[in-house]
Amino acid sequence: MKISERTIKRLGEIITGDKALSPYRSRPKLVTFFNEFGINHTYGQGFPSRWTFAEDCIRQFNDTPTLKKIILSAVDPRDFMGTTVYDSGVSTAMLSWMVSRIPKPHREIRSDSGRN
Repeated sequence: MKISERTIKRLGEIITGDKALSPYRSRPKLVTFFNEFGINHTYGQGFPSRWTFAEDCIRQFNDTPTLKKIILSAVDPRDFMGTTVYDSGVSTAMLSWMVSRIPKPHREIRSDSGRN
């Protein structure tokens, strides 16, 4: 699946938590988030800004099957629980918005329970 540059920026904002739409992720938490998808980054001296790192990682996975997994993980309700931004409606709305930007042949996204 391939997403536009504009969608990369919006997904980056969701993953970093910069627009208060999702929980804030520090640089080390962003490294952990993206390393779950096969990247082997470490946090240390000279690490880029959070948004730059997130967008670069998304670009690396753009036009790959892994991008779908990143989108699902970015809006996983378990990460929102206990935060000031938790609202199941917001999480559902973000997922719907992201899915609407996915090209139609790639739109089938299933939850862990197997339901759409």
